[in-house]
Amino acid sequence: VDCGGSGGLANVAAVALVVCMSFYAVAGVLLAAMYSMPTTSARPAKHARAAYAYWLFFGVLGVHRFYLNCPKTGLLYLFTGGFFGIGWVADLCLIPTLLQDYELRIHDQRIATTFE
Repeated sequence: VDCGGSGGLANVAAVALVVCMSFYAVAGVLLAAMYSMPTTSARPAKHARAAYAYWLFFGVLGVHRFYLNCPKTGLLYLFTGGFFGIGWVADLCLIPTLLQDYELRIHDQRIATTFE
């Protein structure tokens, strides 16, 4: 009876690699879709439900950070697995603050473009 030996570990590693690469591919497609949308001076408001959905399903990859226009921390999450999962859990409480910051930044941009 063959128990798999080291071949079993190689199979598990291959499956883990495929799963990780699939997540990165999905995140890449989502980011490409978000950044290819036309931009206007009046950006639509971001919704908490969408932010939490991105956080829940793709939060370890930082997709919710990209959605809330925080690309630097989004990239950091993408390459560190959401700060190794700790930042991902902390963002559960931080999403309302991130939404508020986004709205304030957009409001300031609207005022600046109004007076230019």
